[in-house]
Amino acid sequence: MKKTFVKAAIALVATAFTFMSCASTSGSKSSAPTSVHPREYTIDLAESATGTTIHVVKNQYDVNHQSDPAMDFTKFVRKDKPQAGDTVHMYYKFSADHDISIARFSLIDPTVNYWLELAADGAMEFENIVAGEIYEGSYDIVLQNSVSGEFKVYISYNNKDHVEAGYAKQEDATDFTLYDVDGVETTDVLKELPASEVPVGPKTIKINLNEISAFTEVKTGHPWINGSQDMSQIENYQADISYMSLLEEPPVPGDILEIYWKAKADIDIPALKMFPVDHSASVGWWKEMVDDRSDENVIIAADIKAGETFEVFKTFVIDVEAASTDCNLRLYYDYDPETNGPGPCTIIRVKD
Repeated sequence: MKKTFVKAAIALVATAFTFMSCASTSGSKSSAPTSVHPREYTIDLAESATGTTIHVVKNQYDVNHQSDPAMDFTKFVRKDKPQAGDTVHMYYKFSADHDISIARFSLIDPTVNYWLELAADGAMEFENIVAGEIYEGSYDIVLQNSVSGEFKVYISYNNKDHVEAGYAKQEDATDFTLYDVDGVETTDVLKELPASEVPVGPKTIKINLNEISAFTEVKTGHPWINGSQDMSQIENYQADISYMSLLEEPPVPGDILEIYWKAKADIDIPALKMFPVDHSASVGWWKEMVDDRSDENVIIAADIKAGETFEVFKTFVIDVEAASTDCNLRLYYDYDPETNGPGPCTIIRVKD
């Protein structure tokens, strides 16, 4: 498929016709029955879970600049994820705070080898973006790959193929501001389900750590200062335990985590602590999922003695919705500068 370059002037002129002719159909939720494909999805970029300000910064893994975090539409399609052959109607209204010679808007599933383009030949591209001007319109994309994890839109510029084609580079980070498009509603699959299939009330997620891993290595944690880790300082001792395999969908506010663990450590630990974390790429790999992280709420076991069995029965109520099922339990205990301890350890499960 030949790449389409959407000129700024064309986008502005075409807007009126686009919305007069399409808003009453493509702008509403698809009438296709859930799980029948190929089907159509509508997204308004301003309605993503990420919010209406998108930061595009230097990509530390490549030559380009890329949105961090990306626009996340996963929550809308969890019960019926887009598949190859489906059509996505992408509606946009945005401005940027820097001039950009060419920018690309790509549909991506970052959970597949960190980067799967859902329509490699069908990304939306804009030339000659002028700082402060508002661009509005729509673009249809037919997917070449299916979503298996997350459904996101990334903005990028300084892409290798653009630079090789002679487009000027923009070395600065850029903020894109998104605006709601009148008459357009993002497809929400839950609204298409029969009432009997719509989740009602909080769910309880039972996590038996003995079934997840035979042992956990708790390592020295170093603080992050101005974007880099200071290896000369000790913040605490920590480990991350993934419970992603237990989840069919991301935890949401009100959901309950019931955690059980029977184990022993190879050192004394005054207070072992834990809280749930969203480890999704779209939140920068870290977002606490409970608001109360006081000792009263996060200590799961106290006065642990080396070699002695301890048991954990802990309940957390989720306050913050996860962006994906990439969820961890952050396990940690405090560093004592007076004793320079307790030090790293290994915690081994004890079978019943």
